[in-house]
Amino acid sequence: MSAKWNWDAEWLNEGDWYVGGYWEAGAGYWDGERGKYSNSDIVHAGVTPVFRLTRHNPYPSGVKPFVEGAIGVHVLSDDKFGDKDLGTELIFGNHLAAGVQFGEQQKHELSLRMEHYSNAGLDDDNPGIDFGVVRYGYNF
Repeated sequence: MSAKWNWDAEWLNEGDWYVGGYWEAGAGYWDGERGKYSNSDIVHAGVTPVFRLTRHNPYPSGVKPFVEGAIGVHVLSDDKFGDKDLGTELIFGNHLAAGVQFGEQQKHELSLRMEHYSNAGLDDDNPGIDFGVVRYGYNF
């Protein structure tokens, strides 16, 4: 679950596309299987600045495509998850996504997101963990 706050900024604002962005604050729950470590679930919370390349106006079909990338800071409830020792409870999360906005005033979003979490070398143990996420959002 997350909330986002759009930036009131546009860069590379030439032609049909521009770069904008938003702040994303969120929390989540990872439910895995028991492995080498007895911990099979983790709660996390984080804050992430997200840069998004998007069209100014939707296509005639009503969809407005976008791609985005981000790197943020997250805190985990434990540094061990299944067979992984993530090294620290403070980790960095990044994602790349592609998706579309659609519907009345582009209030709906659907995207495919590839997420990676690791401690960026803050500890000797740093296997990282990856997720593929299908994400739906509603813009109020």
